[in-house]
Amino acid sequence: MEAIKIIEDVTSDSITIKNLSRFKGKKVEIILLPFEESDEKSETEKSISVLFGTMKSDIDGIEFQNKSRGDWKE
Repeated sequence: MEAIKIIEDVTSDSITIKNLSRFKGKKVEIILLPFEESDEKSETEKSISVLFGTMKSDIDGIEFQNKSRGDWKE
């Protein structure tokens, strides 16, 4: 599916959408939704962020990366 997302302030009773040549000759669906800006993180972002840095490992990250890169060279 190919889509275009445009966030724009509606200041009149009409909207002009430009650069639609890739949709020419096709039937399209146009949906308008109110856009709510928020500085607060989404529930998904909050739940994932509590896991940052929690993976316990005895392996040094740099050593692991160097070994992994070496495996590709062989």
